[in-house]
Amino acid sequence: MADRAPDIALAFSAHDVKLPLRRCAECSATLVDADGRDVLTVDVNAARPDSDVEAIVLLLMNIVNSSADPSVGSALASAESTT
Repeated sequence: MADRAPDIALAFSAHDVKLPLRRCAECSATLVDADGRDVLTVDVNAARPDSDVEAIVLLLMNIVNSSADPSVGSALASAESTT
């Protein structure tokens, strides 16, 4: 199977999103790109418990970052906690 990492990074880049994604310092429910620009906010209606939102944000961040560059995803995963 061909390496998919360049395809993912290229797809995000085509939409002016610079990887890796990280959590926003001001809102833990928001993912931002490497330039600090919003990319995704989870549970904008606050229907879920904060702990669930945090876990979902970290899962999505780690999936995207690991898919684009496994070494970046691993480094960020070790710096963040889902518990």
